Amino acid sequence: MTARVPPQGAGEIVLATAGDLVERIWREAALAIGAEVRLPGDGVGSTGFPGGTAFLAICRHLLGTSVDSGRPWRGLAAVRLRAALADRWGLRPCYAAGGDRETALAVRLPNDPIHGRHRTLLCAAGREADLLSLEAAQLGYHRAAGEPFQALLEEALASTSRVALSVSATPGLSEASPWCLARPPHPLGLGNGPLGETCSSCAWNSRGRCLQVEGSASRIPRGCPSCARWEPVLVDESCRRCGACCREGFSYAPVLKREAMREKHPEWLVRAGRRLVLPRPSGKCVALDGSGTEGDPWTCREYADRPKACSGLSVGSRSCLEARRRAGVV
Repeated sequence: MTARVPPQGAGEIVLATAGDLVERIWREAALAIGAEVRLPGDGVGSTGFPGGTAFLAICRHLLGTSVDSGRPWRGLAAVRLRAALADRWGLRPCYAAGGDRETALAVRLPNDPIHGRHRTLLCAAGREADLLSLEAAQLGYHRAAGEPFQALLEEALASTSRVALSVSATPGLSEASPWCLARPPHPLGLGNGPLGETCSSCAWNSRGRCLQVEGSASRIPRGCPSCARWEPVLVDESCRRCGACCREGFSYAPVLKREAMREKHPEWLVRAGRRLVLPRPSGKCVALDGSGTEGDPWTCREYADRPKACSGLSVGSRSCLEARRRAGVV
């Protein structure tokens, strides 16, 4: 890749020049990766923000799909993948700005466009095309983490981020410009989350460390903004709207000897290996009532006598949060 970006603080970048520079960055990246870039007029529309068409071509290449015709989920998969890759560098809002087909697809994506927690919701809703696009985008994201793709993508994204942040600080720049949507990369390497929220107000913050990041990188810097996986701190009342631990969050709840549930409702129990358990037919515990709505919250029919496997699960614990993800609650 030969395009070079002025270092931060090198002065203002003229808007047209910045656009040409970013366009060149992504075209050179696509050439190095071997992705075919289809120009506007070749059956593909302009994606608005500079480099968007070449960036999308790289995503199609990572998916192993060069043509979207007849399979609309492939187009959505490429847009999902681009959103996920751009999000880590604060560029996702820039590439979601515009009036084309790709923009229409991008704005309907959740905060974290390729996280596995969406799978349960898509399966339940019978949205096969969305589910196929999610699975394809996840595979593409893993492929992007390998060489030679990772180094080329990181260089292109880092360069684009520096240009975008420099341009966004240009005096007199219209607030309607997509350049103004660029945000600094998230300190933990995750996508950016809701404006106004911070890691300190997130349920995944455990004594200054993020439970979603492994190792030493999990330490949260002071004042760190929220990421795409941010969710509010949970309280006891959250359970009545959630119910994840009693639904798809776990496969079953074991019932130990001498626990009240064995005597009160032996008809509910089934054997799983050498244990008796409360099963989850159709993803819902046999003891669970309700629908999770305000007028019909989730409730356990034998809450006072629930087994230790249930009573020992604390609201807001890591097991609780991971159950919510598996059930697609967030």
